[in-house]
Amino acid sequence: MQAERTASGIEYVLDDSTAMISKGDLEGKITYANRDFISVSGYTESELLGAPQSLLAHPDTPHQVFEDFLRTVRSNRTWTGVAKGLRKNGDHFWVEMTAAPIYVNRRIAGYITIRAKACAEKIRLASEAYAAMKRGSGEIDIDQGRLVRRSLSRRLRVGRTLSVSRKMHSLMTLASVLFAGNLAALAHDSGASRWAIGAAGAGIGCCLLASLLFRQEVTKPFARLRDHIDALGEGDLSQTIEAHGDDETARIRHALRILQINLKLLVSQIKETTALVGSGVTQIASGNADLSVRTDAQAASLTQIAASMAKLTATVAENSESARAAKVLSTTTSSVAAKGRQAVGKVIETMKSIEDSSHKIVDIIAVIDSIAFQTNILALNAAVEAARAGVQGRGFAVVAEEVRNLARRCSDAAKEIKSLIGDAATRVDAGGRHVSDAGETMTDIVAAVERVAIVLSDISTASGSQSDGIVQVNEALAQVEHTTERNAKLVDQAGLEARRMQVEARKLAQLVESFKLSSAARSARSS
Repeated sequence: MQAERTASGIEYVLDDSTAMISKGDLEGKITYANRDFISVSGYTESELLGAPQSLLAHPDTPHQVFEDFLRTVRSNRTWTGVAKGLRKNGDHFWVEMTAAPIYVNRRIAGYITIRAKACAEKIRLASEAYAAMKRGSGEIDIDQGRLVRRSLSRRLRVGRTLSVSRKMHSLMTLASVLFAGNLAALAHDSGASRWAIGAAGAGIGCCLLASLLFRQEVTKPFARLRDHIDALGEGDLSQTIEAHGDDETARIRHALRILQINLKLLVSQIKETTALVGSGVTQIASGNADLSVRTDAQAASLTQIAASMAKLTATVAENSESARAAKVLSTTTSSVAAKGRQAVGKVIETMKSIEDSSHKIVDIIAVIDSIAFQTNILALNAAVEAARAGVQGRGFAVVAEEVRNLARRCSDAAKEIKSLIGDAATRVDAGGRHVSDAGETMTDIVAAVERVAIVLSDISTASGSQSDGIVQVNEALAQVEHTTERNAKLVDQAGLEARRMQVEARKLAQLVESFKLSSAARSARSS
């Protein structure tokens, strides 16, 4: 991965609160990286785990820095210095890095590095020094991360590598040798006073006693303190720190014991909180899974409801359209019925006029019948007068007879016409009544059609209202469905976060488990 990257020349500036923390094994591979480390590096966690620690090394960093780093941490010491890193996209960043070994059972099991934002002055000095080292300059060296200038006096200061104990023993030995030389010289000098000889012997005894006291009161207590501090550094809080007396080392043991107690309290609270968080995260994950199933079921139900509402919307639309068509037909029927009522009214008027005409014809026939009756009487009178006249009246008698026959025939015809006219009048009366009934029926039909039109109008209005209501329901369902989809996404996101929290809780539990609070836990771990 490192070979594929090229430096872009763009600097990535860290925030003041950024703390890049990583762990590595003895082979130099990354075993842990926190969020800040992942964010600044630009790599994913899966890309970082198992990758070499030099993954973020910048090509401008001289090899002396890496050599000093390895030499320091392998000698069980911490390394602190300014380093230049390279992100995945080629941007560079400056950090102040501190590295320390990780102990397990008094053996180095890996290394931990902490990187934070470096100040501008340190970046400037490191940039100039690294550039000089890359050019091959021998004036600048690096010691445990610190930039130092090479000098003869620095190379000859061998004593800086000796411990305080060795330095004190060397001085005591030198003083003893000097006192022994003086004592030997005074012993061969006959004029030497006993006081000088006794003082030389006392000096030798004091040096030997001081060396013994330094070993018993300083060297051994500090060795035990180092054991306790190494145990604390390894995460072992189960050791018993004896703190008796009131000398300097006893005070340090007291302070170390207080620190151990506070760390025990802190770690036990963290363990308890971690257990609670782990349990809570598990419950959240379980509840979120249940909620996810319910949300999916709700989404499926909403889909079915939406499909049913779509069918209902189509049905209501068809009903509304049919109601509108029926309203138009009822309006047309009402108009036709109104025209029929008008036609029946005209028929009624015509029937009345026919009835009136029939009555007039009856009157005329009565006049004709009266005329025929009078004509018959006149014909009878004429026949009587013709019979009286004898032979001269025979012709007149024949005419009178013919007139009488005509009058009788006219009377018979008038009677027949009167009978027919009466029958027709009766029928006209019946027809008038039927037509009047038909008119009333047409009026009822028109009223009924108008009521049907009103009902159909109400149905059409109700169908329109239903259609509007269904549209609103569909919109509400669409919003509910959209909300359900968002809830489903949030549930998925919450599930992802819950799983991440579970991973982080397990990591936290593993980190806390590295601390041993009791000797039983320590023996269990070692077994």
